Amino acid sequence: MALQSSKLLKIASRFGTFNPFALAEYLDFDIEYTNDLPEDYEGLAVSELKVLFLSEKFRNTRFCYFLCAHELVHGTRHNGIQAYYNLNRKTKKDLENEADVGAIALLCNFYLELFPDAEKITVESVANYFDIDDSLYDLIENELRKIINHRFGLSM
Repeated sequence: MALQSSKLLKIASRFGTFNPFALAEYLDFDIEYTNDLPEDYEGLAVSELKVLFLSEKFRNTRFCYFLCAHELVHGTRHNGIQAYYNLNRKTKKDLENEADVGAIALLCNFYLELFPDAEKITVESVANYFDIDDSLYDLIENELRKIINHRFGLSM
């Protein structure tokens, strides 16, 4: 996943924003809000059609940024929606983790874009801003460490 996440981050950097909605538009993905997602789904990427389906119930929420980023990673990384349904549980979990890692990378950078002068950036401030569940705190912490190390030339 690091390679794909890095690729999306490079595109975002060149494009001038880490906003997942702007990136989706730049990469020619349409965003459709719907109430007709499969059970227990909050979003769905159909890369063949270049469409990101997001749950209508999250429209106009900050959590929708996470959903968009998560589905954008799927849309740019994982081809073949039918193949996804045929995967075993472990492989699906791995793909979901990849999408979470990529989404968190985009959102941590987007948060810093929105608040460049923030005196103190914490895992909680990023999670609270985007209404991200505490189960992803470790991913946010890892990404913030990478960003800080990169910005200040520190080795990990």
